[in-house]
Amino acid sequence: MKKIYFPFFLKFILIFIVLSVLPLVFLSVQSNKILYPSLSTLYRELHTKTIENIATKINGYFETIYQILPLIEETIVRKDLSWDSKQTMLKSIIDTNDNIVAVSILDWLGKEKVKIYKEQFLSSPVLEDFSKTNFFLTFKNSPEQQSILANFRYENNIYQIDTFYKHKDFFIRITLSLNSLFNQLEGYYIGKTGFITIISPKEKLLVYTNARNKKLAEKLFANPIVELAQISATIGSKGFKENNIHYIASYIYLPLTNWVIILQQDRDEAFLPVNLLTNRITKIILLLIFISIIISLLIATGISRPILKIIDAAKTVAAGNFNVNIKIKTFDELEILGETFNHMAQKLNEYAEIQLDKLIAEKTKTEAIIFSIQDGIILTDYKGNILLINKKAKDILGINNGIENKNIFDILDEKIRPVFESAINQPNKIFELDLSQNNFARYYQTMSLPVTTPKNEKIGIVTVLHDITLEKEIDKMKDDFLHSITHDLRNPMTSIRGFIKFLSDGIAGPLTEQQKRMLETMDRASFKLLNMINDILDISKIESGKMELEIEKVNIVKIAQSVIELQQPQYERKNIKLVFEPEKENIEIEADSKLLERVFTNLIGNAIKFTPENGTITVGIKDKDSFVECFVQDTGEGIPKEYLEKIFEKFSQVKNKAKGGTGLGLTICKYVVELHKGKIWAESEYGHGAKFIFLLPKKQSTDTTINNEAININ
Repeated sequence: MKKIYFPFFLKFILIFIVLSVLPLVFLSVQSNKILYPSLSTLYRELHTKTIENIATKINGYFETIYQILPLIEETIVRKDLSWDSKQTMLKSIIDTNDNIVAVSILDWLGKEKVKIYKEQFLSSPVLEDFSKTNFFLTFKNSPEQQSILANFRYENNIYQIDTFYKHKDFFIRITLSLNSLFNQLEGYYIGKTGFITIISPKEKLLVYTNARNKKLAEKLFANPIVELAQISATIGSKGFKENNIHYIASYIYLPLTNWVIILQQDRDEAFLPVNLLTNRITKIILLLIFISIIISLLIATGISRPILKIIDAAKTVAAGNFNVNIKIKTFDELEILGETFNHMAQKLNEYAEIQLDKLIAEKTKTEAIIFSIQDGIILTDYKGNILLINKKAKDILGINNGIENKNIFDILDEKIRPVFESAINQPNKIFELDLSQNNFARYYQTMSLPVTTPKNEKIGIVTVLHDITLEKEIDKMKDDFLHSITHDLRNPMTSIRGFIKFLSDGIAGPLTEQQKRMLETMDRASFKLLNMINDILDISKIESGKMELEIEKVNIVKIAQSVIELQQPQYERKNIKLVFEPEKENIEIEADSKLLERVFTNLIGNAIKFTPENGTITVGIKDKDSFVECFVQDTGEGIPKEYLEKIFEKFSQVKNKAKGGTGLGLTICKYVVELHKGKIWAESEYGHGAKFIFLLPKKQSTDTTINNEAININ
């Protein structure tokens, strides 16, 4: 009787398939149980976060208006101002807020007596009477309510709402435009069916919706979710059915406006990604099961290979010789295994040859790119030895061929060497290189970057030389043109100011109050323009080396004190606390007093401008042996890190900050401090205020300088 054997190959395959397939099947079942509820919760949280952001925007919008109310009330009740001055201040308050349409003063009966408005919103305003209006009478007779929001409407292409504020003798009505708020809400869509609806339950009004079908939003008035939102203290979520369609909705009630915000979406669309993901995971796991079966076959084939021949062949392959051919004639899996190994060795041999060709091709491409690029490129190790340099870099630096493996610092001219040392020692920092000769201008920008392998092995430093001659020439042309224009404008502007003074003094005849106010406005505007012209001309003088310092012994504490006294009305107007902290009452230095006064004026003026109401400004002066340290610190918004050096450049201003200056104040400060052989810089953590520090030597001798170690003082 013939003996039957069960091949080891089949045994191994069966065992391996069972061990690999069962965990995958278990994983498939468990993932469907876990993922569906988890992702469903995630999408509900997305709705909740979205509606929370909308509520924050709306509350922030109205809280900003309520912050202005005390200022309007204070302006109205001030007895030291004429009514014309009050109107001017109220008009200024309205103009500084894009969302205010008008401000009205009502008597105790509810009749408007005065209305200050924006012409672009109200071309022909009418004084209105609220004495018989239900919401006004309710508000008037309610001792608990200090202010209300009411009277939502759409007039003159503007969504409007009124806020009424109660004073003991009168009422204040502020008419607000909601267009900007609604424009911000337009983008809050979730999918194709998700939309926002804002309802005023008390007034039975549909305040806002971005639904493509507004009838869906209007049906929410009869939906119990509106009542549920009013009694809920937090954001809620609920499902409901409308027109045989299931929806999920998140809601929140805003006590400040008595509005209910609802975000709803078709449930099938909301959970569509969840269903798709679950189906995809199931398909992937089935594919993995199929792949595991294929891998089982391959592994079983490899294990049945003759052990000794595998060891010998593996040693040969490990030595780098892929020309291996195993001959096995067993007419079973072993023979198949031998042929597979031979095929593998052949493929490895082909792959090695292909990889070598690829490496050569990639090296050729890299060299072609480097040597054809228009910027100069130099690759050195960390000691400065040249590893690679392209032709453009040689032409720029005037270097001959055959310099590879030589040290870059031994080849460069003494004029260029310090710039390269700084660039290589300070990676990622930009330096400028002036290679101009006679009347031929040449300027280059240098920057170095460390070169590492994918395994973070350090190779060296690559330095790039970029030609910026054209940019430099254009900047010079702009400066020359600006200097010429401002110089021609100064004399006419001086004449204009003279004639304004002539008219203001009444020499040309008596003036009415309105004419005087107009002349005062013209005088301020012309004074501002003349200062800007003088700033530009002074910068040009400093840059051309024509600014002469009037050096004398001055008390820098007294100079700072005088500037603070002059700025007192400005910071008191914003209720800012200014703290002056001189280390001594008398600190004498050699300096130009007028220019130092200008530095303090610019820095303190900037601090007042960017410090919010009830903030704090600190001005300090410290005696540091051979030099003086001065600083101006505020509690404003601060300066982003990327602007800390740029703000000292001409016409440079931080984006998204209030404008109003020329962008020259800090530039003048920098130039004046450097004229006195000092240093100035800014320190700031965005959101936590800014601190401007400058150091000045006490004596202006020829060898006096402020070294970098002085900057590290506390």
